[in-house]
Amino acid sequence: MLTRSAWILFSLLAMWQQRPRSGVPTAAQEFRIGGIVQDGTSGLPLEGADVWIERSGPDAREDIVPVTTPAGGHFAFEHVVAGKYVLSARRHGYARQKYEQHEGFSTAIVVGPQRDSEHIVFALFPEAVIAGQVIDDFGEPVRRAKVMLYVEDRTDGRTWVHRSSESGIEDYRTDDQGRYRFGGLQKGRYYVAVSARPWYAQNITAESMAGGPAPDPTALREVVEVEQNESLDVVYPLTFYAGTTDSARASTISLEPGEMVTADVSLAAVPALHLRLTAPGLDLSQPINVSVGLSGFGLPAAFAETPLAWQDIESIGIVGVPPGEIHINAQSVGDTKTPLLFNETLNASQGMEINLNHQARGVPVSGIAKIPQGAHLPERSSFFLREVETGRFSQAQIKPDGSFDFGDGVIPGKYVPALSFAGLSNWYVSEVQADGAEVSGRVVDLQAVNPVRLTLSLSDAVGRVEGVALKDGKGIDGIMVLLVSKELLSNEVAGRGSVLDRNQSDSDGSFAFADMPPGDYTVLAIQNGWDEDWGDPSVLQGWLGDGIAVRVVPNGKVSVRVNVQ
Repeated sequence: MLTRSAWILFSLLAMWQQRPRSGVPTAAQEFRIGGIVQDGTSGLPLEGADVWIERSGPDAREDIVPVTTPAGGHFAFEHVVAGKYVLSARRHGYARQKYEQHEGFSTAIVVGPQRDSEHIVFALFPEAVIAGQVIDDFGEPVRRAKVMLYVEDRTDGRTWVHRSSESGIEDYRTDDQGRYRFGGLQKGRYYVAVSARPWYAQNITAESMAGGPAPDPTALREVVEVEQNESLDVVYPLTFYAGTTDSARASTISLEPGEMVTADVSLAAVPALHLRLTAPGLDLSQPINVSVGLSGFGLPAAFAETPLAWQDIESIGIVGVPPGEIHINAQSVGDTKTPLLFNETLNASQGMEINLNHQARGVPVSGIAKIPQGAHLPERSSFFLREVETGRFSQAQIKPDGSFDFGDGVIPGKYVPALSFAGLSNWYVSEVQADGAEVSGRVVDLQAVNPVRLTLSLSDAVGRVEGVALKDGKGIDGIMVLLVSKELLSNEVAGRGSVLDRNQSDSDGSFAFADMPPGDYTVLAIQNGWDEDWGDPSVLQGWLGDGIAVRVVPNGKVSVRVNVQ
């Protein structure tokens, strides 16, 4: 039988053994992620939707088995540890989407004490379709026509048009009935363009051969069949819906979720252009590849089938060229003493003579990267020059000795140098110096065609900005958050490139900008800002008054609370 003092000692020992001990792991507290998947247009629950969660951040991995919603559209993930999770879903007729997705951004679900992660309403939007038929002048279907889809975008803060093939939606070839179909489309503004060749076209004609040299009766040459019927020397110009050859006048297809729009295109044959290429001082009878590309919205669209009518020492004849804006590329093949390289966009006219020696040259740009002693850049690092007005860029790889060379293809303009890596990295351009060009801050003015030598100082001493987007004192999710560089915004030249980073607030209103170069910034939280031209300095100026000014220092962290506007 234990004495009173022994019982006290025993009880104290038991309590000591049960107390939490530093350094000894305990079972993590578990939570739940749950909610309902609804059709984004009708609000009705969706049965049969597959739902995933994965950890947000660099340690993200899909090791949690997805769930499928029952008739009520509900889903749940049990035994989830605290953290941030990316939520995504898909269903037949609905492309895979992330929760509150805008462009490449989405809202992560914050899980933990005092966080509501069990009442999520996931609006899943149905795919839309653009389909139609391509016909010719006689109302007959055009087979094997190339149909291209263009879409408006604001990924750099301004409205611009690009090929949907850049987003994974490939061009379409019409079937035997001239029909095409683009499925799996999201809400947006689209344009359709068609490139084709009349099946009956004969572009090697007596008229097109007239501009060439007189045949040498003593020379052995390939016999070319010459068509005498000039009415067959026709082409289809690049044609946009609904019936125009000018991309500026193309009809916009405003597509809503789940909508199917019919966009038929009628092609009209027009006389083909004949072009004569010359290059005084060069032997054009050498092997040369010549291609003619068609352009839409200022971008390459398709290659035209343009036969060579002739090729001799002095000239090359190209026939079957569609009217409008074209891009000509001529390049010598193999080892030659007189190499030729011509690459230019122009508006062609009938009988036009093009001197391949008179290409407008770009600015030759090369330089050296200054890296702190003992530091090493990631493999396959490169610089790119982003033109502040148009957003176009040129890229050059950084060699092991730190040198780089953009060649002479940089179009004159004002550029901001930046770094590009195969993976994640916190290196940035901290200082720009130039021999042969004017520099304002980090903006280099490449105007003359004289060679420019850049010296770009690099640093990896970055900082971090994190915070919460608030409305009526509460964190708000799905908000577009901008980090605006005061240096670039105050620069009249670089104002359009002053948004250094973007983010979207998570379910508790939180956001973060990691690996930011030191400097002065303004943090803006904009509700429904995704449809605004946020890259326009005049638009930014209207928001700055309600932003929060921050200063990022090397290896520092700044926390802010910013009101949503």
